[in-house]
Amino acid sequence: MQINRNSVLYNASVMTFAGFLLQIIGFIYRIYLSRMAGPEGLGIYRLILPVHSVSISLAISGVRMAATSLSAEMNLKRDKMAVRMLTRICILIFLGIFVCMALPVITFREGIGLHVLGDARTGPALPIMMACILLTGFELILESIFLGLKKTKFTAVSNVLEQLTQMGAVIWLLSALRTEDCGLTATLICVAMVISEVPVVTWLGISYKRVVLAAAQENPNPTPEKCSLLARVRNIAIPVTFSGVATTLLSSAGTVLLPQRLMVAGLSDKEAIGQLGIISGMALPLLTFPSLFLNALSTVLVPTISHSISCGNRQDTKRKIRKAIQAVSLIGLPAMGVLLPLAPDLSVLLYDQTLSKKYLALLAVSVIFLYYQNITISILNGLELQKQAMINVITGEGVELCLIYLLAALPQLHIYGYIAGTISCGVLITFFNLRLIRKRTGVKIGIKKTVAMPLLAAGILGLFSNMIYRSLASRADQILAIVSTILLCILIYFILLLIMGIRPIRYFKGVLVQTPSKPQIES
Repeated sequence: MQINRNSVLYNASVMTFAGFLLQIIGFIYRIYLSRMAGPEGLGIYRLILPVHSVSISLAISGVRMAATSLSAEMNLKRDKMAVRMLTRICILIFLGIFVCMALPVITFREGIGLHVLGDARTGPALPIMMACILLTGFELILESIFLGLKKTKFTAVSNVLEQLTQMGAVIWLLSALRTEDCGLTATLICVAMVISEVPVVTWLGISYKRVVLAAAQENPNPTPEKCSLLARVRNIAIPVTFSGVATTLLSSAGTVLLPQRLMVAGLSDKEAIGQLGIISGMALPLLTFPSLFLNALSTVLVPTISHSISCGNRQDTKRKIRKAIQAVSLIGLPAMGVLLPLAPDLSVLLYDQTLSKKYLALLAVSVIFLYYQNITISILNGLELQKQAMINVITGEGVELCLIYLLAALPQLHIYGYIAGTISCGVLITFFNLRLIRKRTGVKIGIKKTVAMPLLAAGILGLFSNMIYRSLASRADQILAIVSTILLCILIYFILLLIMGIRPIRYFKGVLVQTPSKPQIES
């Protein structure tokens, strides 16, 4: 069991480090992208992305889950032929779905752009997006095989390589082909996505040939029949595909619907598209920067909770769940307290865009609940309650879509109607997830430790952040003032944590490390 434990933690650590690095690269990339593309160019690009998301869910989400789950049951030294057969089946299924999906999208791209996405300028990018999805399908299948075989370093390298290549390609294309045409700008971003997939698929293909195809087979197990393996892939892929498409359609519908409802509220076409670009490409990336740490926590959480369950250690499972939810509060709430006083000036510095304090404060509330939503979904995945989590997400996304349709069209609300919808969605999903977690595990979340103390710390840090920044901004360079404020607030927060009796390193280590299982009689 010790070997399994070390393997779980090693693979989780590799993915965590890669995820952390990806978040930093992605944040820098979004800054460059927003400044070079502008709000309207970003808005058109965001309108195209739902086609990418829905297509990925339809063509690859189920096959990807099947590839990961089934390859996890295989040992490369004994099941080499089974791994190869599984890979071929998954690729053939993906290609069949892709052809059926891509042909109508390419044929009716102008109608889809005008009548479905709501902007004719999105049409020329759709065939390019299909090329991107073709390459992405091969990438995700090979990554899933490697994940199942516990070869996480290949997946980690491919993710970092993709992000770096995409950032370089976007900067090169937008700099070399400077244009005022926002539709062309969005198309060039899609071209960069295709370019970024080429080295990734090449890397994974070479790695697959070297690791899987060239692997020596010792004491081979019988190769499963193709029909039986195909049936297992189908049984996993169909429900996952259905749930993925349903969830993605609902979330994507909000993106497509927002500009149309804003125009009903009185905004022009350019203003409505610009608002979408600002909120999704500028404001949200700024406020979600703390997710650098929370995404890493979510990555580690699923395997560690699964490991505790497999060991029959119920107490350790409950402890990890409590600490994980508290960790979101201890990171997310204080981070918002520090960021909010700086956010208006940061938005001008990073994006050359003025954002009001009211706008950012309301958006920060939706981001906080997004953090809780993501961590509770990770917990439910670790508890193998994916279907119930999907139902909660679909319910919340449905309510959000209705509120966007009703509230964003009101002239007195417009973009604030959209924010109200996202807050409501986060609150509902978090509430339903927490209720399900408590029902299945008996975990009780203490309001004092989970909400009250971090919220008090956030208020204190907000006051210090505002005071320190206003004092330094009048005497020093703006960037130096912002960096100094953040560093001083981090120091103050560590002192607050010690006052609250929390040792940060020991606390977060407790989320990751397995405690010995002790036979206990629980009340």
